[in-house]
Amino acid sequence: EFPQAAASVLEAATAEPVVESYGRHPLPARVSFAFQRRVPFHIRPLLCFYTPELKWSYDDSCRMAPEWHRDLTDVRDKPMNDATIQVCHIPDIISPSFFSAVLDARTTHQQALFLFKCTPVRGAVWFTFWYGSMWVDIVQTVISTWGLCLLVIETLMAHEASVEADQAFVALTPSLANGQGIVADWIVAKGIVDGFLEAVQFVVCCR
Repeated sequence: EFPQAAASVLEAATAEPVVESYGRHPLPARVSFAFQRRVPFHIRPLLCFYTPELKWSYDDSCRMAPEWHRDLTDVRDKPMNDATIQVCHIPDIISPSFFSAVLDARTTHQQALFLFKCTPVRGAVWFTFWYGSMWVDIVQTVISTWGLCLLVIETLMAHEASVEADQAFVALTPSLANGQGIVADWIVAKGIVDGFLEAVQFVVCCR
């Protein structure tokens, strides 16, 4: 209901982490953003880690840091840029309720798009896409490409067979009917799965 206040709270809850060992394990001043090469240049580089830690921890007795720190301290691939490391002190920020609140937030007559300028929101969206929803898009693309390839190949084979037999050409013949072909069954099965996913999404949105 108050997106401006929410943005202020998110920014206030985000700050530089407490460093446990400045001498042996300080915050890195420069970080590799090689992972961001595929991102358009006009988007500000960003890396995000989702862990329960609130400090830049280091075990002096064992001289060991958490495993995920290596992505910031040990990677030297170009481009290397100056970086500001911050931690959001709001727990469980990556959740359906959080994203639903951000998407539904509105000012008087417009959607509160300024929320996406907040560092915690940008980080949550970045992490969720690269480590979650991106794979859904990839799987859907692979399945659609595979279905298209099957459609083209079987259509060509059916056309050649009809020319040799001097028969009428009929595409998309269900394999269940005559035991030949898989295109129609593939498309029908994919349609059922897509319909089921849309129904699940609709039910979740109605809650």
